[in-house]
Amino acid sequence: MVRRCFLLSLALGVLLLPTVASANSLVFTFGNPTNTPGIGLVRFGTGAIVSLTPSILTGVANVGPGGTSVTGANLGGFMFSTGLQVGPVSNLPAGKLYTYAGGPSTQLTVTSNGSGPFAAGTLFTGYFSNNVSFLVTTPIAGKPKIHFGDLSATVTTTSLSAAMLSILGIPYQNHGTGVVLHIDVILGQGGGIQSGTITLVPEPGTLVLFGSGLVTLAGLLRKRLQ
Repeated sequence: MVRRCFLLSLALGVLLLPTVASANSLVFTFGNPTNTPGIGLVRFGTGAIVSLTPSILTGVANVGPGGTSVTGANLGGFMFSTGLQVGPVSNLPAGKLYTYAGGPSTQLTVTSNGSGPFAAGTLFTGYFSNNVSFLVTTPIAGKPKIHFGDLSATVTTTSLSAAMLSILGIPYQNHGTGVVLHIDVILGQGGGIQSGTITLVPEPGTLVLFGSGLVTLAGLLRKRLQ
């Protein structure tokens, strides 16, 4: 009976572990919902992709249990810069794939302008922890020099705003891991960010506590079995 309880507890822990790990997920949304180029300009052709002007931050959400969200027409700005282009351009059936270097020297910053519930200042900083891919996809009719493109990469957090997390009901964690950055851009004269999302999973303190509890429970039950 005790052995059965022991195995049941461990199985339950394994099942709950992903839920606990994702309990404090954050999603930043940004871009230009009207699909008009010019808001959040991006420069290409310098060996890197660099934001020239901030893209508009339109929302921050906590997607965990009981999560809250903050939205607005202009909550702040988003800027980034990649490393240099690496490797040859790959010709794919859907378009051309460009690759840019990541690493700690790259930058990604989300700021608040104080127009929403967040005080003016930096909400999030990070860097591209792997190479950044940019897939040129659909040309716009009548504008051969302008194309849609999808940029995606993994982001590592270097700082999260404690005030922002407090408003969203998340315990303060200075570091976290960015799951994915995805933006849609238009190439052309400077380019323009159209829309995008950064999904973050801060390191939840509850995961550590839960793991410690499982270890303690396993130890106690093992002693009973012996």
